Amino acid sequence: MIRVTALAGVAATLLIAPAFAAELSAANQAKLIGNVDAYASRMSQVAMQIWSMPELGYQETKTTALLQSELRNAGFKIESGVAGIPTAFVARAGTADGPVIAILALLAATAGLYFVWLPTHATRLAALVGIGRGVDLIIYIWVVISLILLLNLHLKLRSQAELITTLMREIAVANARTAESSK
Repeated sequence: MIRVTALAGVAATLLIAPAFAAELSAANQAKLIGNVDAYASRMSQVAMQIWSMPELGYQETKTTALLQSELRNAGFKIESGVAGIPTAFVARAGTADGPVIAILALLAATAGLYFVWLPTHATRLAALVGIGRGVDLIIYIWVVISLILLLNLHLKLRSQAELITTLMREIAVANARTAESSK
């Protein structure tokens, strides 16, 4: 049982580490807030344009064209007609580096296939950590990894919610100051 706990602890450490590495530093938060503030007036103009031209779902051709144009001008690469939907698009920015989760999923799938093809190896590994059957070890590892991924997702979502709250507070204070100074 101690071996299983140690194995779970090592797996948890390896999988949770990217969640903490993804946190924004104070300098990056300030930079992000500055960039949002610099673009706030244009975002308001775009929002008003979208509001002034209502369109039915999956027929938002003007809205899609406007958003794609804005994103393209901001340096995003646009892929239109995603999933066979003419108004759907994906905007990409940054490098083409794949996410860490995709690599972990590939490793887990490869290990899973290996142990399915060679179940005696899974049983031997299970015996080393004090578990009776290889399939039980695979299930335990799958449960631990799933829980760790859920925790990782929760931590990232919480961090994003806190950042959005900070941004909204900054925007609200800026709008209040602007309204107060215009009186």
